[in-house]
Amino acid sequence: MQAKTLRIFQWTPSRARAVPLSACLLLVLLLSACSHTPKRTGECRVIPIQSREAQTLSAREIAGLLIWSGFDANETLELGVDLRNALAFYGGAQVMMNRKTEALFAIHKPYVHVSSKRRGSFIYHLEPPTQEGLEGRSESGALKNTDDSGAEKTEEP
Repeated sequence: MQAKTLRIFQWTPSRARAVPLSACLLLVLLLSACSHTPKRTGECRVIPIQSREAQTLSAREIAGLLIWSGFDANETLELGVDLRNALAFYGGAQVMMNRKTEALFAIHKPYVHVSSKRRGSFIYHLEPPTQEGLEGRSESGALKNTDDSGAEKTEEP
């Protein structure tokens, strides 16, 4: 008795042509997927740097630090959240653009030390929150005027 072999896959000329075509298509798809990278990866990014002290800053303070460092409004919007998180959790941050360091931020309470390629170095003083600031009205937003008697009056904007 002769055993019959079962052929599930038969090699035919049409399949022989399909293999190189499908291999080329797969290669093209793979190369196109590798060449597409997100815009932000090479342009702007914030790298957290471990520091001894971390501090949560308000969005207004972060925006002020970035603008004083020489970043424009679009860069401030793009980098703000990452910078705030880096300073809150790590205490320091390095801002990179096109693989070059643009600015360094480090918290040493009660100050934030900033070194920027565009505007140089400066120190920002962190003020503790006041009771008025906790109620929604910050003292920094108040306008201080002096009248003729020389006494200071505070007016809300």
